[in-house]
Amino acid sequence: MAADTAPAEALRSAVTRLEVEAFATPSYYHRTLTGLGLERVDFDDRSDQLLTHYVRLTEETGQRAGELGHLISPAYLQGLLQNLPLWVEACRTALMSWGIFHDRRL
Repeated sequence: MAADTAPAEALRSAVTRLEVEAFATPSYYHRTLTGLGLERVDFDDRSDQLLTHYVRLTEETGQRAGELGHLISPAYLQGLLQNLPLWVEACRTALMSWGIFHDRRL
């Protein structure tokens, strides 16, 4: 998800590869869940784990590019190698959010 405070244009280069306009935010999901008749209990914010995930994913993808080149198309792999650093930077600048929503039916 995008952080609630992240301007959509700040993530545009990262989300382009996914062919989406923008990411939803925690606020969007809270509103949607409420509209579906759920009551918010908690949001377990795990955003602090995103940077570690994307740094490791970037490292592993780069280190295993030769092996991955036999499993996925070279164009897709090249796109990953170019795109993943954008995600790392988005996490470093607190533009991303991730967590677990705890809600219950009313």
